[in-house]
Amino acid sequence: MLFDVEKDPQQHHPIQDDELEQRMITLMLGLMAEHDSPEEQYVRLGLERF
Repeated sequence: MLFDVEKDPQQHHPIQDDELEQRMITLMLGLMAEHDSPEEQYVRLGLERF
């Protein structure tokens, strides 16, 4: 789930944008790989490595 914390600081209204969500997942996976995140973090987040 994504939130605009500037417009919705209480996080009551998630952003509904599949394209944006996929972009953020891709960026996060890149950062996780760059920092050698352990496999457990991918499992915890329900993500697969590149």
